Amino acid sequence: MIALKFDIKTGAWMPGEELQLKEGQEIPKGYTNKPIPEPNWKPIFKNGEWIETATEEEKNPPIQPPQPTEIEKRLQLVESALDEILLGGGL
Repeated sequence: MIALKFDIKTGAWMPGEELQLKEGQEIPKGYTNKPIPEPNWKPIFKNGEWIETATEEEKNPPIQPPQPTEIEKRLQLVESALDEILLGGGL
C-alpha cells in the first residue's frame, strides 16, 4: 500500500514523499492511504479527505493569442508600405 504525505499544518500534498507500506503496517502521522481524486491541481488533506483548492482561473488559465513571429511582423510592415504607395501615398 502506498501512503501519500501531506503537510500537517497546511494539509498540502507533498509529491515525491510517498511511502510504500507493508500489509498491516500503521500509517504514520502526516500520511494517508486515501488516493487523490483526479483531476486535481492543488489538493490539500483536511478532515480526512482530499480537497481541491485551485481556483477556476488556475484550472483553466486564459489562452493567450500567439505572438507574431519576426517574419510576420516584417511582412505586415511591407504590406502596409505597399498599401500606402498603391492607394495614395504622397504624390
